[in-house]
Amino acid sequence: MKVTSPMAKDRAISASGDKTLKVWHLDTGLLIATFHCDGTAYCCACADEGRIVAGDGGGRVYILRLEE
Repeated sequence: MKVTSPMAKDRAISASGDKTLKVWHLDTGLLIATFHCDGTAYCCACADEGRIVAGDGGGRVYILRLEE
């Protein structure tokens, strides 16, 4: 699993071997959102304007935005 720096001061995103990307609330430890990839999620990063960029084992790249 790889974890990036926080998206906001109180959030972080993780990529996992279970083919998911997860957004976490750092203060509470609660899961905010889950995204399912087509393959093992190997990396993720926070981009500008609150977007998430991630890649999976199949070579796919995902560009996501968390809507609240």
